[in-house]
Amino acid sequence: MVIAQNPISKPEAPPGFLVRVKNEQERDKMKHYLDDLNDPSIINSTILLDDGEEIDCVDVYLQHGKRKPLHQISKPPKDIGAQSESVDDEKSEQIYGKSSSLCPEGTVPRRRIKLEELERFETLGDYFQKLPSHLESDEDKLKRDAGPTNLHQYVVYYQDVTNYGAAAVLNLWSPYTELPNEFSLSQIWVRRGISSNLETVEAGWQVYRDKYSDSRARLFIFFTPDNYKKEGGGCYNLDCSAFVQTDSTIYIGGPFSQYSTSGGPQKIIRILLQQSSDGHWWFKFGDIWVGYWPASKFDTLGLRNGASRADFGGEITDKRNLNLHTSSDMGSGAFPSGGFGYTCYTRSMVYINGPYSAPLSTAVIPSPVISGAKCYDGTTAFDGSSVWRRYIYFGGPGYHYANCY
Repeated sequence: MVIAQNPISKPEAPPGFLVRVKNEQERDKMKHYLDDLNDPSIINSTILLDDGEEIDCVDVYLQHGKRKPLHQISKPPKDIGAQSESVDDEKSEQIYGKSSSLCPEGTVPRRRIKLEELERFETLGDYFQKLPSHLESDEDKLKRDAGPTNLHQYVVYYQDVTNYGAAAVLNLWSPYTELPNEFSLSQIWVRRGISSNLETVEAGWQVYRDKYSDSRARLFIFFTPDNYKKEGGGCYNLDCSAFVQTDSTIYIGGPFSQYSTSGGPQKIIRILLQQSSDGHWWFKFGDIWVGYWPASKFDTLGLRNGASRADFGGEITDKRNLNLHTSSDMGSGAFPSGGFGYTCYTRSMVYINGPYSAPLSTAVIPSPVISGAKCYDGTTAFDGSSVWRRYIYFGGPGYHYANCY
């Protein structure tokens, strides 16, 4: 029998945001970027959510701006079959579409980004990055492999295998983060290449207050064509002219209507990343093909012709406030021993083992990468008799007096 752990009490998150923009030249770049992004001529209408968040319904062919019109929209790959639901968990819906109207056909929903959000980053390039430069000091770069003192910490299960995508069911939580510039996420991603040639496509849920201006977990996507280099063109969501959204019913970067609760109902989302026959990398949320990263964004040493690794798990960033390990939660904030209903999980973990549109998938045989088990940990198991198949429990509370510091 699993004995649930008592949650560790956390202080209230500090409410304020810092203005970090480097200089007026960078502020001007941010303003120019917003002028192009929020050009009224490409916006069909604007939807206001109950909390005041604005969503612009952007012409699908002009979603990369008037100067970069899309002349053709690709079709998604063949479905590999629906992922079965479990009686133990419930699919979560986005607030968009549940408490608001949907963008009309021929448009896609895009979160209205404001200058005050961009100014929390030193440069416009930093805003696009997974690890902005104001997070990673010279000292941070020297200790990248230092486990629980690293800026970027993981509980990840992966398999090195030729694949054409990956899929999983993600248990949905909205974890505490200590500082606005720290994030906590759960995702799946595929990768190929080494060193400067590393390329990834990634999707899942994320809490990142500096980026989204609140503490709710949100649906996110990310890609990099350049091993996360600063000027390489990778970015979150629809922030740069890369991902082509084709569906109007899913809000990338948007929050959810319900999250899992400790000892209560468990909410899930379903994620699929798959390469199509024309080389594009598609993102599917639930039963909806949302859009794709074009094949032209990748090269032959990277993801142009399939991937070489599939990853599943959680990540946090740790700025060591007051020289202590962050108290940001990973997953639910509970260690794996908390079990179902208390600990975050990823289940039905598979990779697509046929080229492009082949309707084949295989359960992952994972290897772990755990930055520091006293702060965040993980376990894995296989249940071939249920829809769970290969699954992991992962997460933890970060700083606590007994072990993680």
